[in-house]
Formats: sequence, structure tokens, C-alpha cells
Amino acid sequence: MLVPDDLRCLDADVRAYHREQRVAMRRARIRGLIRHERFGYAFPTIVGVLVLAAIYSFAMLLFTAPTRPTDHGVTLARPTVAAGQVGGLLPDLDVRDSSGAREPLRVLRPATVLLLPVHCRCSATAARFTSASSRARLQTFLIGTSLPALSTDGGPSTVDVRSEPTGQLLPAYDAVDHLVVLLVRSDGVVTTELRSVPAPDQLARDLAALRPQLR
Repeated sequence: MLVPDDLRCLDADVRAYHREQRVAMRRARIRGLIRHERFGYAFPTIVGVLVLAAIYSFAMLLFTAPTRPTDHGVTLARPTVAAGQVGGLLPDLDVRDSSGAREPLRVLRPATVLLLPVHCRCSATAARFTSASSRARLQTFLIGTSLPALSTDGGPSTVDVRSEPTGQLLPAYDAVDHLVVLLVRSDGVVTTELRSVPAPDQLARDLAALRPQLR
């Protein structure tokens, strides 16, 4: 082994050695980032798949509209009977949901619509309608001038609440001091106006007629 008299002549070799050490350390760090102790080099692939799955799920939630048992493909009818009467459409009004979002009243179809006055003592009657409507796989809407606080024992997931704050809807069907139930067909026509619960068989037939494909 030769030791030079002037160590400065080894500076180039020392710098080259340090460069090699730094490169080796960087490579080791990169390998440590992409290599999992348990899954090895497959770990980045697994992470990538999970990220893509999360992005896809988020996109589906963002762009897929929530579903409701409504026949969206049925065109709104143009009956000769005036709106607000049996045989005609619901009045051309807007309603609001619990979040304050507004939508046209006429998009609530087919449906069982319960018009509830402020001081309606009709929980038992309303529960019978909501249960029958749920069995017919129809949406039920409880509508008042403010969001109804009525609680029904049936409580199926197809029951929703709306408010019609202008106060025009309930008087149109004389639902000022008592419950009125409207059966709305797929094309938006109000086929039946009820103020009491009919016989179960008759009610089942009336509800089934709102969506002909369910007969």
C-alpha cells in the first residue's frame, strides 16, 4: 500500500467516493418508500388500485342522482280538468324539503300525498295511509304549510316531508282543518281525493293503479 507524500492528490478520489455514497443512500431511501416490509414491491400497486377505487366511488356519488320510486319517463299529462281538482294536475307550486331545497310540486309522482293542517290530530289515519303506500312501493309525501312534525308508527323509508309555505295548496283541496289524501298517478293526474281510509282492498287497488306496471 502506497501512501502519497501529499494527501491532496487523493481529493478527487475522496469526492468520487462521497458521490457514490450519496447516490447509494438516495437509492436506498427510494427503495424504502416503494417497498413495504410485508407486501414488498407490490405495495405501490395495491395503493394505486385503492386510490383509483376511491376516485371512482367519489365520482359515482357525485354524478349519480339519488333514486326515488318515481316514473321519470312518464310525460306530464295535459288534462282538460283544472289543476287542483280530481282528474287534473296538482297546482303549479313549489315545495321545500327539510334542507330548504325547492322543487316543483308536480314532480312528486306517482305518490300518495297527505295534506296536513297545522293542528291535524290524524297520526293514526296518516299511519294507515303511509303503510299501505309503502306496501304498494310508492313514495308518500307529508305536506303542510311548514314541515310537518307528524310521526307515524309505520315510518317506512318511502315517507318524506315537504312544506308549501305560500299556503295555497291546502285550501285548494279544502284541507284547512282535516287530513286530505291525494293519489297522484305517474303522469301527474290526481286520480283520487280521500278524507277517510277506505276498505283495505279498495285502497290497495287505488294505489296499484297509480303505477300500472305494479298491477
